Amino acid sequence: MDNAINVTKDIVILEGNYLLLNEPGWNKLKDYADFTISITADENMLRDRLIARKALSGNTIEDATAFVDYSDMVNVRTCLNKSARADLTLRIFNAEDGICDYKVVK
Repeated sequence: MDNAINVTKDIVILEGNYLLLNEPGWNKLKDYADFTISITADENMLRDRLIARKALSGNTIEDATAFVDYSDMVNVRTCLNKSARADLTLRIFNAEDGICDYKVVK
């Protein structure tokens, strides 16, 4: 296969919002993992952080908010509501100045 990647290491880490999505076309990926981790947060916290990040790239708060509400929040809600349970879930409940408080969800 032309676009295949041959994995030769014992540990491979994959990162992505949709890797645990419990939807056709995505839901079989979990079968290839020995251990899964999900990092999640409150929808409002994620929205605020996405708007701030978009504004830091030169957009006005209004433009950043419009973009996030139109585009990014669809993805946020999809991942929050339609992802399969991970082996380990970390829930961020405070994230300021690059420091995150989290708890393990069982």
